Amino acid sequence: MTESAVASHTLVDILRHGEHALGDVICGVTDPPLSDHGWQQLQSQCDRLQAEGSEWDVCISSPRRRCVEFARAISENIGIELVESPGFAEVDFGSWEALSIDQISSRFPGQWKDWLGNPDFPAPHGGENYGNFLRRVDRAVLELVAQYAGKRILLFAHGGVVRAIFYSVLGLRAGSLSRFSVPHACHSRIMAYHAEGQNDWYQLDRHNYLPGNMNEFKQALGFLTRIPPGRNFRHEADLAGPAVAWYGPVGALIGVILVVLAIFVTSLLNIHLAVCAGLVIAAWIGITGALHLDGLGDCADGLMGGFSRERIMEIMADTDSGVGAISAIVVILGIKLVSLSLLFEQAQFLAVLFAPVLARITLTVAIARFPYVRADGLGSTIHDTLDLRLITLYGAGLVLILAVISPQALVAGVIGCALRSPWSGYWWFVKSGVLPAMYTGLSWRFVNAQS
Repeated sequence: MTESAVASHTLVDILRHGEHALGDVICGVTDPPLSDHGWQQLQSQCDRLQAEGSEWDVCISSPRRRCVEFARAISENIGIELVESPGFAEVDFGSWEALSIDQISSRFPGQWKDWLGNPDFPAPHGGENYGNFLRRVDRAVLELVAQYAGKRILLFAHGGVVRAIFYSVLGLRAGSLSRFSVPHACHSRIMAYHAEGQNDWYQLDRHNYLPGNMNEFKQALGFLTRIPPGRNFRHEADLAGPAVAWYGPVGALIGVILVVLAIFVTSLLNIHLAVCAGLVIAAWIGITGALHLDGLGDCADGLMGGFSRERIMEIMADTDSGVGAISAIVVILGIKLVSLSLLFEQAQFLAVLFAPVLARITLTVAIARFPYVRADGLGSTIHDTLDLRLITLYGAGLVLILAVISPQALVAGVIGCALRSPWSGYWWFVKSGVLPAMYTGLSWRFVNAQS
């Protein structure tokens, strides 16, 4: 369709509701109100859109409280009509209502993935068939665009509905919809172009737009470190996948802090270099919240204590630390102490920058390369919502910067990563993916604990 052939267009700004009062559980017909934070999320989003010059002719909302209550407030504030549309209500999850995805996966193994990927898969007991849900939303979209052709529409809906709209207007497969991250208060914009005698042509103008373009960086910072990402920050489970691209930059921030601290303690404090190295390691642990040591301990316990995939996973899920975990942590801290002491003796402070950067780039590669060990587990959602383009861009950019700073240190770091690969690969193939499970499983356990 050429631009000259376009007679008019309809703009649809879609906002997913904010965080609701029940927290991290599945809600379809379950109807909790927004939490105070969820209300603030939507208000910030609407303020941003209005500051950009967005105006709307009509407001459409799902009848669920977490959508319509805020929709009513904003429509009254800006003086436009509010219309409730049951066609944009969230899918009825039946017996899965008010359960977390982890609980669903445990009680109904494999069914969550099958239900999302196959429109003909039987509905949860008492719930709505996914194919029927997609067709319902499709009808609602077509009716909306036909009724308000040429208008600017503000639509408040749900995560599942947003994905179903993409299915309707973009011609996507049902199985690919879970790859779209739709966090709370996510903004998407659909443009519908109309021309006489032709079918409407749809364009996804933007998606996953949140107030402030550093939100995913803040999620990565809040997960990987104890550095406060900002006032009123909260972990958003829906952003865990997209935030992976920022692990490398967060590693660079950690490295810069450690380099500055290393220079300070070695030049201004008249103490033994081993003590200086110990102080830097202590700061390293404090900045990261010992997250890397926790993951190392889980992995060591599992690999040293189990001989089957099931037993290894059982051991890794145990919160207690065994002999394997303690031994691995003591050994790795000893290696770090000796290594940093030798580096400080030769005044090779920039080498301290390379360790956290390369470690987190390696982590992003592992998450992107390997699927989660449990196909229907929470960590699989991280894998399904990765932004591989940004992971490649940021990873390659950081490696290039490190090469400019010190080619020798980069080569040494790459060799170190390569030496780990055969060992990691052995356990991946022989033990059916336990190490990648640690990467993504630990991420999800932390996100859920903070939600």
